[in-house]
Amino acid sequence: MGCTVSTRLDRDSLVRPQTDYLDGMAPNPTYDFSGQVALVTGAGSGMGLATARAFAEAGAAVVLADINDAAVQAATDDLTAAGHQ
Repeated sequence: MGCTVSTRLDRDSLVRPQTDYLDGMAPNPTYDFSGQVALVTGAGSGMGLATARAFAEAGAAVVLADINDAAVQAATDDLTAAGHQ
């Protein structure tokens, strides 16, 4: 008894992501959060910090929260030094 595995791919059989809903849209939309406040939890590192930076760069005043006081203070210092609120 044997098993045969084919490694040949047929281009027409590949699953392709649906992208027609993107027609006419910019690939990386920009947002304006000027005059808004964003509360970001887990903002001391990782995705929370990246989210806080993104909101700050989009004009929001950002409130940072994290269980690690040192990390959230460092993130606050970095954002403030970059001119963000």
